[in-house]
Amino acid sequence: MCYKELLKFFGAFITRRKKIFIIGNGFDLNFKLPTSPDNYKKCLESFTVEGSSGSSSALDFFDQYIDDYWSSTEQSLADLDLVSLSADNIVSPDYLSDHESDRDGGIFQMKQLSNDVINARNESLALMVSEADSTYIDTSTINKAAFDNAVIISFNYTTTLERLYDLNKSTVLHIHGCLEDGDCLIFGFKDDGSYSPDGTLVTNTFLSKQLDIEIEQIESNSLLSRDEKDELIESLKDNYDFDDYYIDEQNNALVSLYRQNQKKFQFDKLKSFLKKNIGVNSRVKEIVVLGHSLNDVDSEYFELIEQNIRPKYWKISQYNGSPCLEELKNYSFSKKIRFCKIDKFL
Repeated sequence: MCYKELLKFFGAFITRRKKIFIIGNGFDLNFKLPTSPDNYKKCLESFTVEGSSGSSSALDFFDQYIDDYWSSTEQSLADLDLVSLSADNIVSPDYLSDHESDRDGGIFQMKQLSNDVINARNESLALMVSEADSTYIDTSTINKAAFDNAVIISFNYTTTLERLYDLNKSTVLHIHGCLEDGDCLIFGFKDDGSYSPDGTLVTNTFLSKQLDIEIEQIESNSLLSRDEKDELIESLKDNYDFDDYYIDEQNNALVSLYRQNQKKFQFDKLKSFLKKNIGVNSRVKEIVVLGHSLNDVDSEYFELIEQNIRPKYWKISQYNGSPCLEELKNYSFSKKIRFCKIDKFL
């Protein structure tokens, strides 16, 4: 191979070795933007939730679930107190009334409560992001070329990255959506399958499944005759206490509320992005994580990135010593982790 061919080969190789960044909320906070959970609280005060006892601030509903960190705030939504919500807001149907609304009115009221909660959650998030996107940032000391020729996975809903830096030949994926692009903003807890909202509220759906399981056990018992099976099944059905339809539908609205707070992970979107922008034969020295704690709620994303890229190192920024190696020890790539300061890159 001649000198020119070698130069061309290594030039192409160097071009393929793009920088890879993962951006979290600490990136925005580094620029003093109003994107903390406390800022979210202030936005929640602008919205109301209509319950059986009247209208109240959305903050009153969410306050107990909001923590100092976004990761624990999201995951705390898995602890939504469905039993108390049901007890405080269930409306008993009036069967003596001539008006159907006196029976199904409770269903509409509970659905309204659920809609108000989800709307307040989403609109408050959008309001916070909008305020952050319109906040002035002094760019005089910024290295505008810091993210040139980079592949960037952003967990932020803001356009801070785009408006501060010259992203020449760079590609950005807002994995949980970007407000300015009109995306749905993805937010919520990671469901590990250990909790059943239907079981907690003992909905008719839950009871039906349980009944089917017990009937199947009876049917599969080869020691019983057909008559004995029928008798046991009939007795079993008599012992099941299904809820009134109007009550059950109100609880189903709360089950729906709970499930709407589950995070809708974008694994296929991330795989496609990595394949398109990095490729399977690329050699990646390091992935740089700026402003993300690699919390458990998003852990599957990071493991997926590790499996698809296999970098030599993971370089992760710390704030007040967090995250530390002890907090990240469960990652398959924990031995590859090195720590850095966010200011080094910005």
